[in-house]
Amino acid sequence: MKKITATDALELSISERIQLVEDIWDTIIAKAASVELTEEEKKIIDARLEKYHQNPELGSPWEDVYKLEKYHQNPELGSPWEDVYKRIVDRQ
Repeated sequence: MKKITATDALELSISERIQLVEDIWDTIIAKAASVELTEEEKKIIDARLEKYHQNPELGSPWEDVYKLEKYHQNPELGSPWEDVYKRIVDRQ
């Protein structure tokens, strides 16, 4: 298989790049089960899970986090998510 560089990928059309990313992702998913977490990664996950179980109300629903991230990526669109931001900040 010929190796391609990031520059090569940028020469592809958008649809070709999307297909490339999908193909790459498919190969990652196929081997994901064989990826082992390090002991440090396992400790971090366990600590975060324990913290969540101690106070599940402290977390934010995925929908809120997603909306807030989209706002941060496109602040020029204005913030229809100020209520989301306020809910997240108020929980901290």
